[in-house]
Amino acid sequence: DSNPRGPVVEYTNIILKEMGHAAPPRIAYEFSN
Repeated sequence: DSNPRGPVVEYTNIILKEMGHAAPPRIAYEFSN
């Protein structure tokens, strides 16, 4: 995988959306690390 962070960020965004929150890129980036 040339970009392993992609799926992680998508997964994080889905989780946050289900909790009813928006996912700022900075938060998603920290989750991806």
